[in-house]
Amino acid sequence: MAHTFAQAWSLVARWYSIPLLLLVWQVAVASGFVESRLLPGPGRVWTALVTEIGNGTLVYHASVTISRALTGFLLAALVGIPFAAAMARSVLVRNLFEPIFFIGYPIPKIALFPVFTYIFGIGTPSKIAFTFIECLYPIVVACYFGFRAVQTRLVWTAQNCGASRSVILSRVILPAALPVRLACCVLLVATTRLRLRRRS
Repeated sequence: MAHTFAQAWSLVARWYSIPLLLLVWQVAVASGFVESRLLPGPGRVWTALVTEIGNGTLVYHASVTISRALTGFLLAALVGIPFAAAMARSVLVRNLFEPIFFIGYPIPKIALFPVFTYIFGIGTPSKIAFTFIECLYPIVVACYFGFRAVQTRLVWTAQNCGASRSVILSRVILPAALPVRLACCVLLVATTRLRLRRRS
């Protein structure tokens, strides 16, 4: 009995903030402290959510947004990962493009959104282009450092065994840098979905 009570109390202590937030939200709207036209109460939000799921509106718009985000992300990954590998392994490519990427990385990419809108219009192509450029910089920078962090002794061992540059890239460098690439991709999928939704 005591063990069950301890488990229940642990569950309440972990999740009580969510119902507390909903309660504060409802009280703020019901008391008029927050204008309901600006912030509807939880009940109205739930009703609208159920209604839009039921008639397919929410599912349709969510599928459009997700398809745009995934298309832009996949294009950025297909371009960015090989490009990062080239920067990490080639001094010529690194000296040519590294300053451009590291100078442009902190610049907010939202500044380019009017340019994409002017070139591609206000439809899907501009959203995909914006997602592409939004994901390209983090992918290139993260994968570049991941490739550079591969231990030199692994490359030397492969070279001593007579492996070619393509074999070293596919069998040594890419697998060794896989954790960094996966972590970068997981974060970008989540953040890209939120950024694109705000601009849809």
